[in-house]
Amino acid sequence: MQYAEASRLFEQAYEEARSRGERSQAVRLLMNLGNCHFASFRYLDAIQAYLRARWEALDLGDRDTVAALSANLSSLYLQLGDLPSAKVALEESLRALPATSRHRAKVYSQAAVLRSREGDWAGADELFRAALRASDESPHPDAVSTKADTWEQLGYHWLQQDRLDEAERALVEAFRLRRLFRLPELQYSYYTLSLLRLRQGRPQQALRLLDAAGAGAGRNTGAVPPWRWHYGRGQALRALGRDTEALAELEAALESARRWRSELLPNDAVQVGAEGELHSLYAAYVELSAREHLRSGRREPAVAAFQASEENRAASLRALLNTPSDWQRRLPAAYWQQLAQVRALEAALAGRDTAETRRRLSAALYRLSAMEAAANVDLSSARRFGASVTAVQKKLNSREALLSFHLGEPDSYLWIVTRDGLRVRRLSPARRLEQLTERLAAAVRAGRPAEVEGAALYKELFGSLPDSIQRKPRWILTLDGRLYDAPLAALVTGYDSGKPVYLVERHIVTLAPSATVFEGLGWPHRASGLFVGYGDAIYNRADARIRTGPPIPRGPQGTVRASLWPQLFAASPSEPELELPRLVGSGRELEHCARIWQQGGGAAVLLRGREATRQSLETHLQQAPEVLHLATHMLETKYPRKQAHVFLGLGPRGDPELLTPVEIVRRRLGARLVVLSGCGSGRAEVLPSTGLLGLTRAWLGAGARAVVATLWSTPDDSGEFFADFYRELRNGATAAEALRAAQMGALRSGSWRARPSYWAAYFAIGKE
Repeated sequence: MQYAEASRLFEQAYEEARSRGERSQAVRLLMNLGNCHFASFRYLDAIQAYLRARWEALDLGDRDTVAALSANLSSLYLQLGDLPSAKVALEESLRALPATSRHRAKVYSQAAVLRSREGDWAGADELFRAALRASDESPHPDAVSTKADTWEQLGYHWLQQDRLDEAERALVEAFRLRRLFRLPELQYSYYTLSLLRLRQGRPQQALRLLDAAGAGAGRNTGAVPPWRWHYGRGQALRALGRDTEALAELEAALESARRWRSELLPNDAVQVGAEGELHSLYAAYVELSAREHLRSGRREPAVAAFQASEENRAASLRALLNTPSDWQRRLPAAYWQQLAQVRALEAALAGRDTAETRRRLSAALYRLSAMEAAANVDLSSARRFGASVTAVQKKLNSREALLSFHLGEPDSYLWIVTRDGLRVRRLSPARRLEQLTERLAAAVRAGRPAEVEGAALYKELFGSLPDSIQRKPRWILTLDGRLYDAPLAALVTGYDSGKPVYLVERHIVTLAPSATVFEGLGWPHRASGLFVGYGDAIYNRADARIRTGPPIPRGPQGTVRASLWPQLFAASPSEPELELPRLVGSGRELEHCARIWQQGGGAAVLLRGREATRQSLETHLQQAPEVLHLATHMLETKYPRKQAHVFLGLGPRGDPELLTPVEIVRRRLGARLVVLSGCGSGRAEVLPSTGLLGLTRAWLGAGARAVVATLWSTPDDSGEFFADFYRELRNGATAAEALRAAQMGALRSGSWRARPSYWAAYFAIGKE
């Protein structure tokens, strides 16, 4: 387990084997080098070694080694929380696996673990039994180690189902084999047995097991990231009521987690997966620190809790924002071809969701990840951590308050940050807040009276705020969990002459993915900038405006232009028919908005009908517009995550053209302000710590300063709402200020637009 020295020797031996032309030996040495990097949690180095070895093994026709390498890649991705990539790698392993392979038990065990993670308990049980049989049948010396690993994973599988007696039998068997054969993974047995003891309500025994494993001695376990050992000790000490010691262990876990995170792959799915992996650690530290502050009155725990909460919140988005601008130039042409294939498969999935299309999409995303890892770009600047209270306070002015939420059980918490202070409030459990949010959203969306629900949620979230905060006109909110589903503008703050007073009438509300992303005011929108409007596209073949034949790509002055990414505009024969009704009102909306913008001295380009194509949009986005306004259909997909895609219309060949979060992020498309006027453009899956996924996050990750989107479908009207919005924007308002003005105009219109079901659907999220 001296991995640094082992890595040096394997690398030296690999170079010698290569120089002698001993390719098979070189492949095995390179795989072992990858194993050392993996055991040292140097994930990028590990995946690069595995990929190089796999390419060599494929060239040699060594299926057995290919199977082993793909299984290792699957295990690596699984440890990083990227389940789709782990599945694709495992499928590659199974396809390559010879019937007589000595790696059969290892591959079956990994397949069982993946089934378990997906919740297929019965399928996992069957595969675990197959792995144990394969271990018994193998004559290879390492079969006993594989068998112990399989019993370990089986025990953890049963532990997740609360089958504690069966879990104990499996974990003890793994311990017995490792102890009997003096296997180095004995430390891992101590760790997994400690998890069992914690679940059994025996924290003192759990603590002793972790001590036996040397969790605090800085020893390399070779199996579990060190932060997990400290986290386990913290949980055991917390259960024993030793909160001070527990906090110290959780702080050590956080420091270790920061080092672990710095070794992650340059891949957004992995970064998001890491946030999910670390969520329980950060949540435990935040809740314990907040509780200590409320008990003792000391400021330090409140500051520590806020900083930890905001550090982990949207860390993957910060990684996107801080990625070096030259990173994409290091990627091969095949990368952009692969990205085009991803887009085609996402379009196919939007048309018809099938298991085969999902499988192909996962494989395409996996290949993108591999090419990103192989590019070997220094991303150290993209992994900045820290969320200093002082730094956040400097960004706030005297009229602002930042309100940061953490949902938990049995208590949730609210941090109130102003330019000159920090306070903490205890809130109701997450379950109650989520129930109130669901009731309010359902009522407002359906157009039913929702004053009671709006008042109840307002009281829970903001009822404890002091008057000094209630008087501040601007609130910046960093939300958590299902609070992203709440139509916050429709919260009821009180009544005036028997009529509800909505939150939008009292405050300018903007959402920030994290306090670390919030940059403050001081960057008004340039009214002289370019407005790009896209809408009233051709969505069906019955549209008389449709034409056929490939377009000729032209630049702004009409000159023929070579596309930067020509492969992205190639049609895919696998794309299904996908037709929707024409959005007639979107054309009027764009005209109205563009006219308002031009009155302020700005330029406007409208892409409608035949001009509304991916290619024309990409051409104008290269001009770095001030505003991109998309009045389009939005298509919701559920794989690999629930999120919306921009349906741009039917292309010149009649194929559906989409703009998806994957492509927006990777190509850095967009503008300083992106307005998504389409139905439900803000709907997406919400993940612990990551927050809201989907289009809003993608545009922010691509560089937008703010995004305006909707929680549900809104009527296709003439654009009065957004005319008010752009009128304010051209005069120097922020996106949140302009949105509030538009919502107030609708509320006071005296027409159907005054209903909360219309104006409360909109929200602004960003860095300003």
